[in-house]
Amino acid sequence: MVSSVAGGVASQLVDMHANPMNDSIAHTGAGERVLTFLSMVPQLFGEELFTILLLLAALTFLSRIVRIPRRTAVVGASLVATLVFAAIHLPTYGGNIVQCIAVIGTARVILLIPFLKTKNIWASTGAHVLNDWTLFAIGTAATAALI
Repeated sequence: MVSSVAGGVASQLVDMHANPMNDSIAHTGAGERVLTFLSMVPQLFGEELFTILLLLAALTFLSRIVRIPRRTAVVGASLVATLVFAAIHLPTYGGNIVQCIAVIGTARVILLIPFLKTKNIWASTGAHVLNDWTLFAIGTAATAALI
């Protein structure tokens, strides 16, 4: 929901770039679509692992080295992890900085919440899988309708 709202707002500000996976998935049969969606799970776990390790490193630096209060360090570390996560998506979205920060970054903040609440990577991975599967299913359906 949050990703859709952020996408809607961002699309009013800049031209948005569709994820090329939507087009790829739309041109496949049902069986291949299922396999494609299942193959996303390890990648999304990897994205969670990358982001959480970055979050923890930034949190350790801010709280132990810089010695800022823990809550402030969590916010700062979340911001660092979010901006890096948004930046690694720039090639996918044609270098569109606004799209990556506003849409991918907003989604990243929301996807960090399950980890921050539970300290469990599987909680954030599950949320990430549900988010991306939903968005790709909608995007694929829209692309397939145009074919």
